[in-house]
Amino acid sequence: MTRFVFVCVFLFYSGLAVSPAVSAEPLIYIEYKFKSDRIKLGSFEDSTRKLWRVGRRYLRLQEAPDPAAQIHGLIIANAPNTYLINLYTMQGKHVVDPGPSIDVHVPVFAAERHERLKALEMGHEFEYFVAPNTKTKQGVVIDGVRFDRYNVYFGDFEICLFAFAGTQTPFIVSLKHPDRDYAVQYLKYEVRGDVDYTLFDVPEGVKLTRVQ
Repeated sequence: MTRFVFVCVFLFYSGLAVSPAVSAEPLIYIEYKFKSDRIKLGSFEDSTRKLWRVGRRYLRLQEAPDPAAQIHGLIIANAPNTYLINLYTMQGKHVVDPGPSIDVHVPVFAAERHERLKALEMGHEFEYFVAPNTKTKQGVVIDGVRFDRYNVYFGDFEICLFAFAGTQTPFIVSLKHPDRDYAVQYLKYEVRGDVDYTLFDVPEGVKLTRVQ
């Protein structure tokens, strides 16, 4: 299983710019981890990631520390600025998109290259499962807990989302393919009305290098 955090943010042009002063978007906070038979319990790959995002312009994505690799990864996007930071070394790279404005995209399955998977995003999961070919089953009971199940099929892929019944709170989303089978499990999923935009500022003391 590869390192995910520094490949999971994609910046694209958008026709709409929204400033913090007028944004009506809530803050979405997610804690999640990857699940696979290939991931060793207690390893770095088994660790929890934390994500904060507001709309499609503001993102904070933080890995757990990886002492063996001396990496503590942090991505901050405050469009048009993106910062890739290693908190171990307190060094980072600063990328500026010329605009006029951009969207920040965070695919759930960041390592996948298929175009139809890029649209399945952290914090916007249910926008993906509204297509006409989505198969839905409500009230599925697993270990005494009721879930709503959403399935999308294309090519050799099966994408399945389980959400707590009657809500739009994801529990787990899985990808099945003849070559691979893994999932993202949501440990926490909160939608908060109050937004602290300082979350999307670079931490004090980080030395940045501008990347053209």
